[in-house]
Amino acid sequence: MKRILLLISTITSCAAYTQERVDTLYYNRSGLIVQNALFADYYRIALYPADSTRHKEFKDFYHSGELRKEGYFLSIDSLDDNKTILDG
Repeated sequence: MKRILLLISTITSCAAYTQERVDTLYYNRSGLIVQNALFADYYRIALYPADSTRHKEFKDFYHSGELRKEGYFLSIDSLDDNKTILDG
């Protein structure tokens, strides 16, 4: 019985996870978007949850994989990071 519940729980959580949208954006030093990761100074992973009551999250990373910044956002301007509206 425990195995069946574990299997159902795993399937349910995987189905919920696949409904979320994830974007990867690349930015130069000035905060302007670049099309190629080779020209980027950092990149942003933005998570748009399927549940509209949850916060939209982002994490910025340097090319080395070191975390640059993380937090929540209301909207991301995909052309100019200076116009992005953070939450909190």
